Amino acid sequence: MTVLAAVATTVVAMTGTASAHTTTIYHGSDWASNDHSHLNVHDIECDNHGVWAEAYDNIGFFTVYDNTGCGGTGVHGDGVNIYLYRLCETGEGCTAWRNG
Repeated sequence: MTVLAAVATTVVAMTGTASAHTTTIYHGSDWASNDHSHLNVHDIECDNHGVWAEAYDNIGFFTVYDNTGCGGTGVHGDGVNIYLYRLCETGEGCTAWRNG
């Protein structure tokens, strides 16, 4: 009985909150990172193709767009437990969806 209670507590603890880690996806040299609360998008390439990240969080769907190019400062968007995102580039398509 004690072992069963410990296992149940561990499962609840593991699924109750998002883990605190950052993931990054790349589209060529452009990139986006996600730490579940922040979505950062960086248009690094000097090709006049803007980039954007599409994401889903606990509130719904949102997009963060960066067209600064050539290693600009990037753009930041806030979310609530971002759980799925991808990076897209104008004229070049999108990456696969990635779990956040």
